[in-house]
Amino acid sequence: MTNKDGKNTGKAIFGIADIVRVFSSFSVSPFKAIGKQNAELSFASLIVPALTYIFFAIQLVLDRFSFVPTMSGIKALLTVFISLIVGVVMSLVSAGLLYAVLNLKAIKSDYQCILLGTDLSYIIPFIVVFIGLLVRLIFSVPTTMTFGLSALLFALIPYGRMAKELLKKDIPWYVFAVAANGILNVFAVNIILFSVN
Repeated sequence: MTNKDGKNTGKAIFGIADIVRVFSSFSVSPFKAIGKQNAELSFASLIVPALTYIFFAIQLVLDRFSFVPTMSGIKALLTVFISLIVGVVMSLVSAGLLYAVLNLKAIKSDYQCILLGTDLSYIIPFIVVFIGLLVRLIFSVPTTMTFGLSALLFALIPYGRMAKELLKKDIPWYVFAVAANGILNVFAVNIILFSVN
């Protein structure tokens, strides 16, 4: 494929399609991304859960401005900042939880690789929360519950798939890891919800 200047754009389009395909694959099954060659991306990829929680907080703040007369700009900024911290810490702790379980089972693992997989499990929630924020801004309808909370909880699915693969399908430990991570998710969301009261 060539553009009007006669330059070949086929490779560029194919490259973008490849990136989308790879990230789509990783978002559903982060285990595929785990590997020493990708480990250095683990801390950079913390931006995905951080932005996911920030967009969730912005939706929450916009909804609260509509219903809570005491909501102020300073409180809104504080909520967004708390959400940034919660998003980063949540991902680090979730990865640490799975890493600890793997060590208990004497399964060799690398924390940075697990952290990368945990961060990538937020790709679809990030997209959903971003769409929710756009819907909130365009149509002025509350989106915190439909797009926000449901998206954050969806991160448990790819995280669970990764845990299942890493734990060699050891069901009791897999259930424990996912359930504990679910409790952590609920706790993280509650921190953000109470920060706006």
